[in-house]
Amino acid sequence: MARPDHDTRDDIRPRRPTGDFLVTIEPEPREVPYVRHALRRRLVAWNLMRHRKVVELLASELLAQVITTATSKVDVHAHYEADRVRVEIEADVAPEPLRLRSVADMARRRSEAILAALSLDHGADMDAGHERAWFEVDTRRPPWEGH
Repeated sequence: MARPDHDTRDDIRPRRPTGDFLVTIEPEPREVPYVRHALRRRLVAWNLMRHRKVVELLASELLAQVITTATSKVDVHAHYEADRVRVEIEADVAPEPLRLRSVADMARRRSEAILAALSLDHGADMDAGHERAWFEVDTRRPPWEGH
């Protein structure tokens, strides 16, 4: 899953003028604040301060969901184009134990409601034990206007 142009903990500056961001973390809840901070710095560099809180919230929600079943390091990738920010979170995942499903389902429903309310679009793809969850935020209008 490592990518040749990804950022490390010490260097989160843009690698390309297109506005890409990639950080790889351990699948631990304690890593979520680090990702929020790194993403915040990138959004400031992209001059997207008014969308910062929404993107951070959605990334945290999605990251928390992926971390619960991740069996590998987790890649968090963000891409900025003229009218949108897209955040993707990827990891190898394992099936959840049955006893945790009801709690996990409640958390997923909550996250799904937040993503549906605040993002332009969102989704998840699962293929042979690998999950890629993503969302997009429209940067042409204030985040409080919805989609």
